[in-house]
Amino acid sequence: MRIAFAVATMTLAVLSPVSASVACTGDAECAANERCHGTAGCATGSCVPAFSLATFPIGQSGITPYNAALVAVLDHKSRFYQQCCDTEIVAYTGESVVRGAEVGLCPSEPLFPQCFVTPNCICEYKHPDSIPFTINGNYVGALFGPEYLSYDGHAGYDYGYGAGTSLVATASGNLCKAIEDPINGHVGALTAWDKFHTFYIDHGAIDGAGYASWYLHAQDLAGTGSGGEVLAELLPGECAPVGEGQVVATLGNFGTFLPHLHFEVRTYDLLEGTEGFSQKGFDPYGWTGTGTDPLATPGENPQAESRIAATWIACGNGRLECGEQCDDGNTLDGDCCSSSCQLESDGSICDDGDDCSGGETCLAGTCGGGSDVCLLDPFKCYKVKDLKDPKFERSAVTLSDQFGVNDGTFELVKPRYLCNPATVDGSAILQPAGHLTCYKLKGPKLDVADRPEIEVTDGFGTVRLQAKKPSVLCVPSTKTVLP
Repeated sequence: MRIAFAVATMTLAVLSPVSASVACTGDAECAANERCHGTAGCATGSCVPAFSLATFPIGQSGITPYNAALVAVLDHKSRFYQQCCDTEIVAYTGESVVRGAEVGLCPSEPLFPQCFVTPNCICEYKHPDSIPFTINGNYVGALFGPEYLSYDGHAGYDYGYGAGTSLVATASGNLCKAIEDPINGHVGALTAWDKFHTFYIDHGAIDGAGYASWYLHAQDLAGTGSGGEVLAELLPGECAPVGEGQVVATLGNFGTFLPHLHFEVRTYDLLEGTEGFSQKGFDPYGWTGTGTDPLATPGENPQAESRIAATWIACGNGRLECGEQCDDGNTLDGDCCSSSCQLESDGSICDDGDDCSGGETCLAGTCGGGSDVCLLDPFKCYKVKDLKDPKFERSAVTLSDQFGVNDGTFELVKPRYLCNPATVDGSAILQPAGHLTCYKLKGPKLDVADRPEIEVTDGFGTVRLQAKKPSVLCVPSTKTVLP
């Protein structure tokens, strides 16, 4: 049984499915370090970063950066591969978690200085509310599920697919078996290819900088280069030209324990070359979190740089591009912008993301028009005793409500109740983190003639009541159970 309690009306927030983007017909209409993409297939294109990737490395139909099974994220906090000593993971969405008691494959606290030399220390930390992380919309986590964000200090993205899955070139360039890998290294092996079957595709120079896509843990290379070279027969340091979308390898678990693709994009100094030690990784998803990207802080990570705009050209990047009617930054249906970035029809049922509204429908790509009555969880309230650590101090507050008959100054005397969200006959809890703390009130009396009579409807039925006197003030609060 679902119990609904009506509360004060509120203004509804609606989601717009079309993000800010700049239309163009040529590169001259875009900013520096941008290019106009899409004019070959559409009347107008959109301005995208000069280095962009329109092809995803997993060679399965329908798989994109925004629906791919994501195992581990690029960590925006601190230096790469010092995870045994680090204490926080930050994803490109701004979702983050701090190291605590519930960790995967790591001690709850880093041990100095041993943590700097502990090999293969993969740290994943559990969400404090035990809820799944969202990230790209299909985050599955590494070993312990989507409630754990993994992993600390990670330099790229891990995508979890079966051994033998085709890997394709994200863009044309020279494919090379890597000798050196300044970011991931090759400790204990002669070359990076020997360590992790690391290879990269050098996409060449764009606006004075070099760009490359890096792949780790391949089973082996596959196919031939544009000049007929057998890719599997290349030696470390040897290269062959490949085209965008071409199958170049098969996914495996070389140098690790579970099959997955570790993928990175990097920029490098043209004088040093693709394997130069001053190269920097950057996040192909950009930065969509609130506030400043931690990687933009000088010294945060000398091996990385911040890129705000997404490198991916794909539905879900939040940028309106050729073939799209909308792009709301996800690939979910039911929000007026479909999983293929097309407008959902007017009148379609949608969800504006607000638990305090219901019955919304789509109109011209915007979700709205629903009820402005907030549906709250039922609450189970406990009488409480002040432990006086610290002692609650009485205070005065000015209160007014919708009755308008007993407004004025009241004294908060003491805590009286703590209310937890509760289930009734198996109903779901909508807001498990929402609690109420209720305080005894002392203040103006309510004359009999002013006592309002009201009709209340809830999950137990409809009753008529008379309000007598205000006795408690309940305020939203958080709760921590003490050991």
